[in-house]
Amino acid sequence: MTGLHLFTSNRMELLAEQLAALVRQPLAFSLAPEIIVVQSRGMERWVSMELARINGICANTQFPFPNAFMEMAFEAALPGLSMPSPFEPSVLTFRIMGLIREHSGEPGFKPLDDFLEEDPRGVKRFQLSRKIADLFDQYLIFRPEMIERWEQGPPADTEPHRGQALIWRELVRLAPGLHRVEQRRRLGHAIRTGATGLDALPQRVSLFGVSYLHRFHLEVFAGLSQVMEVHVFCMNPCREYWADIVSEREVYKVHRRIGDSDAVENSLHLERGHRLLASLGAQGRYFLNLLAEVPAYQTEAFAEPAGAS
Repeated sequence: MTGLHLFTSNRMELLAEQLAALVRQPLAFSLAPEIIVVQSRGMERWVSMELARINGICANTQFPFPNAFMEMAFEAALPGLSMPSPFEPSVLTFRIMGLIREHSGEPGFKPLDDFLEEDPRGVKRFQLSRKIADLFDQYLIFRPEMIERWEQGPPADTEPHRGQALIWRELVRLAPGLHRVEQRRRLGHAIRTGATGLDALPQRVSLFGVSYLHRFHLEVFAGLSQVMEVHVFCMNPCREYWADIVSEREVYKVHRRIGDSDAVENSLHLERGHRLLASLGAQGRYFLNLLAEVPAYQTEAFAEPAGAS
């Protein structure tokens, strides 16, 4: 059944049992591989061993990382994409080097010209271009709204990253519509219109042991769940809702910014909660909040911890 299916538990072994039960259900095409997205090769080995232990075998299974699966989904659903993309950092580095050389002397490139004033062999230009390419690759995931703003019109003189914006607009002009933000937009349009290329997508995909996904990735998986099965197996250390608790450090920052009084803390309803969850669970807390925003079929399998300590 299509849709986003969320499985939560405080024990990895219980999540593995849920995953094993899922992969025992045959796919429509018997030779199609089972796809399980992980974040490390260590998790891949552990999951494959657990599936073999529970089901007796683990075969014809692929374990891509989130970015690799997204690229596979974009390529399957959007025919005609050139691979590798000209917006891959390794390719982008040399494209940026050419642009910096071509636009040398223009007003928006003056800070770069000053930095590269003594660079007869082009080593500094290569190092700078590689750094800018890595930044652009991060912007596509973590600041897609800024990328979209840059593409809507020329950057203002007050734009804090005006030089980068000028370079990006030139890159897009020379190779339009191929970066991840545009691919996500086109994938969403293909899903809404029921494009024929969606038939190439796998029947289901599972995300196992992924401790954190950025909003960009989660929105892609949520969109894909409209046309395929997306199963998320997520560790949650606490059965109760705990996403609103704050650490002592966060409380201290609030007091410094607003005022150091109990009345201020009570008016903001700061929930201190369990100190271990508050201090060590910030990333997981943010991820669980993101998951709560996405409509999903939820299944819980929590085990009471042994002992009383």
